[in-house]
Amino acid sequence: QDFDSGAVKMAFVGSKVADRFRVLRHIGKGACGHVWQVQDEWNEWNFPLCLKTFYSRHELADTMTPKELERAVMEELSQTDRWLVSTRLSNSKHIVRVVKVLRDVSVKAANGVEGWINGIAMEFCPQGELAS
Repeated sequence: QDFDSGAVKMAFVGSKVADRFRVLRHIGKGACGHVWQVQDEWNEWNFPLCLKTFYSRHELADTMTPKELERAVMEELSQTDRWLVSTRLSNSKHIVRVVKVLRDVSVKAANGVEGWINGIAMEFCPQGELAS
């Protein structure tokens, strides 16, 4: 049976990630994964947020082994962590603000299914790109 990524998108909308981020809608996908608009139920930031999640093994079955996927995800999370703590660029108004790196955090779907996920919570730019 073929993997149905549309069903995954629909099931993920409404989910709660890390007991605080409510998934509102699927925005799009890129080279490494999906982007979702989320709402921070703790209201820690005064700007809209999105969550980048990584492709599943099923979505990359033809291009990467599970081990390669795991290595790529961990590398991106580690690089983002280092960037957040080691550079002043993380506070620049000219770069999308990354607010939290999520490693193996809980996710609970609206239908009650629970699991774990990795991702990066960041500023959501509705126009798609930052304006200068």
